[in-house]
Amino acid sequence: MCAMDRRRFLHHLAHTGVALGAMGSMGGLLRNAHAVQLLSSDSALNDYRALVCIDLKGGNDGFNTIIPTGAGTGANSYEDYKAARGGVYHANNNAQGVALPESDILSLSTASGQPQLGIHNSMPEVRQLFNRGKASIVANVGTLVRPTNKSDYQNTTHPLPAHLFSHSDQQVLWLAPNADSRLRQGWGGRLADRFSASNANADLPMNISAGGENVFQVGNQSIPFFVRGKGAVSLRFAPTPDGNCERSHGQCESFQNMLSHRYSHPLRQANTDILARAIARNALVDDALQSVAITDTLFDPFWTAFGVPKSDDNFKRLPDIARQLFIIARLIHVQSLLNMSRQTFYARMRGYDTHDAILSRQAELLAELSKSIGAFQQVLANINMEDKVTTFTASEFGRTTSSNGDGTDHGWGSHHFVIGGAVNGRKLFGQLPDLSPQTDNPDNARWGQIIPTLATEQYAATLSRWFGLADADMNAVFPNLRYMKGSKLAIAGSNLGFMRL
Repeated sequence: MCAMDRRRFLHHLAHTGVALGAMGSMGGLLRNAHAVQLLSSDSALNDYRALVCIDLKGGNDGFNTIIPTGAGTGANSYEDYKAARGGVYHANNNAQGVALPESDILSLSTASGQPQLGIHNSMPEVRQLFNRGKASIVANVGTLVRPTNKSDYQNTTHPLPAHLFSHSDQQVLWLAPNADSRLRQGWGGRLADRFSASNANADLPMNISAGGENVFQVGNQSIPFFVRGKGAVSLRFAPTPDGNCERSHGQCESFQNMLSHRYSHPLRQANTDILARAIARNALVDDALQSVAITDTLFDPFWTAFGVPKSDDNFKRLPDIARQLFIIARLIHVQSLLNMSRQTFYARMRGYDTHDAILSRQAELLAELSKSIGAFQQVLANINMEDKVTTFTASEFGRTTSSNGDGTDHGWGSHHFVIGGAVNGRKLFGQLPDLSPQTDNPDNARWGQIIPTLATEQYAATLSRWFGLADADMNAVFPNLRYMKGSKLAIAGSNLGFMRL
């Protein structure tokens, strides 16, 4: 480790012209012919709003997360749910299958006129948020190029998302602006293309990822800023907030000299500018985070939720998803120091590809997720940001309704949560599908893969409208949204109604 004066280092960079103001070349490197026009700089917004995406990698089994608990028969019936989730692609074999027993289901206090619903008993914190009107469920969401029914699915000429049921492809398309996109871009990135100029601080990206690389936050002109653990992702040769760097003094000095030099070759200079910009951004974020320690009482809900004694050293004992939401909460708390009015955040949780042992594995995952969300929402309430931040779940696909033994396979549509003070709470938006794996079930594409009745674009557009995207701009951001109408969908159009505007 070498000790360096970080402020002197950054001051020196600024005087060489390669720090915060020198990165016009970065945008040029990222632009392409299809760039979406940025908002003008005089379009600054006077309020704060943030979207937090929690991406459940592997394909969460939404049909064992939200469960119908009604009597009788049909999509709202527990008995029909139980029958549908038994057997190896057949409802009459292995009758209990992967269905949750009624004793493992917590009832939800749905609003008047809503179906009777329950939630997995590993999620009492999310249940409490739902019952308090701070969360809702969006039913049977999935990737669609056009509204699709079973006949369409069987018709080879009907447009479908590429490589259905494939992890790598659907992970991209689920958070893309359109489900037939060939670009590795996400709708969060498209929002950043349009809203970044509304932030008073033009030097920090609007999109911040605590979960690593992701497509969701990549746009035509926008890329995310990465954080992990307790702060920004550090560069090994650059000084950290405590004045150290990870290499020898000579190596650090050489790195400083490299950044100070002006190169005649444009690509070499652009690379140097990008490095300098990264260091300056890291300094901005880390300096802001220094104002609120992880041991501050504001963040006690995270420590309490997992029974971890509060200390810097114990931070690593918190689950990964909790640590991600923890730093997102800290960044939201210091948004005024960073001069941000619009932000998106990305968190990722792995492990949901439950081909076996689904009952035990999903219970562990959902418990960790629910505790983390509960703590996050309590912190937002503590810092008076509950109404200004909306959290939503994503997952590349659902699971098959029927069992492959003690697990499930790759599905299509699934249920998702939207959480926050601005959510139209205690409701299910859309409709519960018929889960029967029988071949004559119109909702069953093949062997328990449920055809979505709401498109990911509709889900995203509803969140984007709350974020501030104008109706006139919807089709520019979501090109297929104009096709999302008609009786094949549970709700038609660009507003699913789950956000209070």
